[in-house]
Amino acid sequence: MGLMRRLFESRPFTKLAPAPAMLRNAPANGGAKVRAACAADGSFAFIYSPRGEAFTVDKTFLKARRNREIWFDPRYGTSYVVHTTDTHGFQTYAPPTSGRGQDWVLIIEDAAQNWPLPGAAK
Repeated sequence: MGLMRRLFESRPFTKLAPAPAMLRNAPANGGAKVRAACAADGSFAFIYSPRGEAFTVDKTFLKARRNREIWFDPRYGTSYVVHTTDTHGFQTYAPPTSGRGQDWVLIIEDAAQNWPLPGAAK
């Protein structure tokens, strides 16, 4: 639980609100249900896949000109930058691993904010 706390504290998490409408073609029931939260100002979003299932995101909820996409591994507190893009619209993501116990958080954030990677030493 401490690793997820570090993730939330690495961004202005008080801006987050549930955003299920961001998700398309994602597991919606049971233990594999993918969940999304987006900042009220559109500066970042967290998408949680509890079993590493693929999902599609409507990135029009995000307001940045360029977005940085990061996988966060809540089991070990490590982050992996996927890439930075200016592509908006729909995009499908597949977490690095899948199956029971293979949960992942996709972070899509405003690249201009230049926030440190979650899990990085302070």
